[in-house]
Amino acid sequence: MARSIAPWDRLQTPARWFRSPDLHRQRPSLSLSAISCCPPSDANGSARRPRRQRAIADHFDCVIPHLNGRDITLVCESIAPLQEIQDYKQQMGWRFPWVSSLGSDFKYDFGAAFTEEQQRDGAEYNYQHVDRAEPQKEGMSVFALQDGAVYHTYSTYARGTEAFMGVYRFLDLAPRGRNENGLEFPQAWWRRHDEYGNR
Repeated sequence: MARSIAPWDRLQTPARWFRSPDLHRQRPSLSLSAISCCPPSDANGSARRPRRQRAIADHFDCVIPHLNGRDITLVCESIAPLQEIQDYKQQMGWRFPWVSSLGSDFKYDFGAAFTEEQQRDGAEYNYQHVDRAEPQKEGMSVFALQDGAVYHTYSTYARGTEAFMGVYRFLDLAPRGRNENGLEFPQAWWRRHDEYGNR
């Protein structure tokens, strides 16, 4: 299967945790997923963003051993206090590495978080201009570690992150497919994995 080859952009001032041996375990590739660590409704009353990111995160634990076997480390990051991240991680039963980027520009630099000015005046998200940016959005970025340097090699946003969600592959094979017609927005059916009840 052919794969796209993206240019390697060297980061001049990578976040200090990029170089942490505990983070990448000396593996040459690092895949970072941006997750918002917040309750079902954020400060603006929108449930879409956290819902999408939690649904994506549900797919991570099972693939990590396979990625590690191919010298790839998968890590999630959030603009949130570390204790809040750890508490929510425990609540959801997740085991994947999850770091805090609170106090850094990381998520802003890679187009998944936006300043108050950008939220008001518009910003670039998913390689296009949006008139009103939400405070944070989903995104997945990939980095390479080589000879002590960190390179940005790939990013995807919005519905591009669905490629990492195996549940959609099953839905696409089902008789009614994704069955999203008539919903307020396509992902309105998503719930936390502990919110579906006994269906």
